Amino acid sequence: MKVFPCARLPHFLFIITSLLWLSSCATSGNNEGPDDPNWLQHEQSVLALSNWQLSGRLNVRQQNASDTVSINWQQEDQNFEIRFSGTLGLGAVHVHGSPDEVVVEKAGAETVLLPDLQALTRNYLGYDFPAAQLLFWVRGIPAPGGIISTTLDVSLMMGTLIQADTTGRRWELEYDRYQQVNDVWLPGRIRVKSEDIQLTFLISEWLTPPSS
Repeated sequence: MKVFPCARLPHFLFIITSLLWLSSCATSGNNEGPDDPNWLQHEQSVLALSNWQLSGRLNVRQQNASDTVSINWQQEDQNFEIRFSGTLGLGAVHVHGSPDEVVVEKAGAETVLLPDLQALTRNYLGYDFPAAQLLFWVRGIPAPGGIISTTLDVSLMMGTLIQADTTGRRWELEYDRYQQVNDVWLPGRIRVKSEDIQLTFLISEWLTPPSS
């Protein structure tokens, strides 16, 4: 197993560095988002989902670069497993780990051990990508703190969200194509953008444990 300094990261990590800090955050917290009672009930149902799985596609645009990959992301409390497959030299990549260790495996390449994901995103992307917030955003709810504005759609699901990260950087999100999964509504398309980077999740399937 090889530990890479950030300056020597191979190109296929371009896609996954946007996601890899996701397991370092908690899955609950108080938000200053919409105060509609139906929304608050929905938000609590989503926050209760500590185990879930999504599959679909992810497009990442940064400056003049753009890549689209298939993604399968499984979250079990603080542990995660993400599988990517795509073109443009990415191939198949398997990422798994916990808040204390992340392992990146790619056929034909040495296994990469990532000990500090926050430092990785800062050094490789040039700033601290708010992947802690992404764990909330991908489920269609705001992360705790820094909410600038929100709008709900006609079904009282999150329509748009503007939120600042811990550095004050502004992120704009758009949600649609919601799908009901075991009595919880989860987004099917999510656009996340800020300055020179944009992520688009096209989620074809969510899997969650049955409601008790």
